[in-house]
Amino acid sequence: MPDQSWASAALVSARFPWITPTAQFRGPHNDTCSGETFQLGDGGYSDPSGIATLVEIAPPLASRVLQHNIAVLANAADNEVPNTLIIPIVVHLDDSPVAEFTTLDSRPTSEVLAPLVLLQGAGTVQNTTTTWMNRAAYSYGVTCPTGIAQCDAAVEHVVGFLGANMVTIAPDTRPTLRSPLGWTLSELSRSSTRAALHENADSGTLGSLKALLDGEDD
Repeated sequence: MPDQSWASAALVSARFPWITPTAQFRGPHNDTCSGETFQLGDGGYSDPSGIATLVEIAPPLASRVLQHNIAVLANAADNEVPNTLIIPIVVHLDDSPVAEFTTLDSRPTSEVLAPLVLLQGAGTVQNTTTTWMNRAAYSYGVTCPTGIAQCDAAVEHVVGFLGANMVTIAPDTRPTLRSPLGWTLSELSRSSTRAALHENADSGTLGSLKALLDGEDD
């Protein structure tokens, strides 16, 4: 957005349903733009977690990690070259309890309605946080040269210790108020997240991640 103030850029990026649903601005006149008006909506409509961006930038990042690991393995005897392998771990911080209880309907769907059910359900499943987390974990999972046992063993150790190369850190499920859309930075939300981080610092997923990073995973 050329010739935009910081305030305008911030407002354009801070869309909120119903209050500020879309942002509109006129593009420049040049070889690629004809001065038409652009209308932008909140990216949270398609991915409220932000993990999609992590997946989009994965190829260059994973490639850099792969090149680093190749250099480490090729110069293992050279003390002047960094000799620490990098194993990416995708960490998702959630301000709401992740436990969701659903009842599965085992009855078959009518053949007449099946296409509509599948069309609606497929789109929903493809945009869940769990689906994006799995994509991110896969995208950052190829960071070892093929057939190198030392690097494969490091990955297996991390995955074995954490259960996967992705972790979600969230408050425990307890009777409380769930923060509605737009209130995720409220004091209630922040205090419950801080309490969960303090209470689970040495246990559960957070405790395992902390132990791994502190080198206490033997």
